[in-house]
Amino acid sequence: MSVVETLVAICAPFAKVYGHSKVLSIGTTYLHIASMLGAGGLAISADKGALSMTRDAPGEVTRHVASQRALHRWVIAGLTLSAVSGVMMFASDVETFATSLLYWSKMSGVALLLGNGLLLQRAEKSLSADPSDVKALGKLRVSAGLSLALWFVVALLGVIVKTEA
Repeated sequence: MSVVETLVAICAPFAKVYGHSKVLSIGTTYLHIASMLGAGGLAISADKGALSMTRDAPGEVTRHVASQRALHRWVIAGLTLSAVSGVMMFASDVETFATSLLYWSKMSGVALLLGNGLLLQRAEKSLSADPSDVKALGKLRVSAGLSLALWFVVALLGVIVKTEA
């Protein structure tokens, strides 16, 4: 039995319930989209702030970094809800998603988003210690720009995956 066949067998009871329950299907899709919207919206707002910072205003850098660190808890919470709902949607149709290049492209985008988030946090930590650290500010800006692009790419791939499913 292949990995996909094994996953299909494991997820079959859930897939049956999911397939026959509009409430579960709609609720899961809503949770997935709403959590991505919330997390992405907060992250994009923070990214915009990071992109507008200048090294000539260390006080602005200090305020932004403190604000952004507080936002990360909400972004992580949103991504966690999105991951849970995403696993539920995957389990509802393992055969389709497990073999979909678009699905795995979206998952790669999410992985890049998470990895970039770690780099962004490192830059923030450096800037917390030294708000005039030009190198850290440059890294923060690059990560913010990448984050901004990745949120939109992941959203687009999510729409395409959902449409193709």
